[in-house]
Amino acid sequence: MNENELLIEIQKHNETIEQLANYLGIETQTLERKMSDDTDYDFTMGEIKKIKEHYNLTSERVDEIFFNLELS
Repeated sequence: MNENELLIEIQKHNETIEQLANYLGIETQTLERKMSDDTDYDFTMGEIKKIKEHYNLTSERVDEIFFNLELS
């Protein structure tokens, strides 16, 4: 999870973390924990899909935000 990239999308769409949490139907604190990579709070595939649709993200952009595809 790349917190900064999701924050860019939130800001680009003139929203707040609170508004995105409300759209997802979760508490703001829960969204903040998911964004901070707290291992007890992962985004569900359903939440990722909703964010993708909400912000009209490409599959590549979703990968950049939610999946670390860098190989060591």
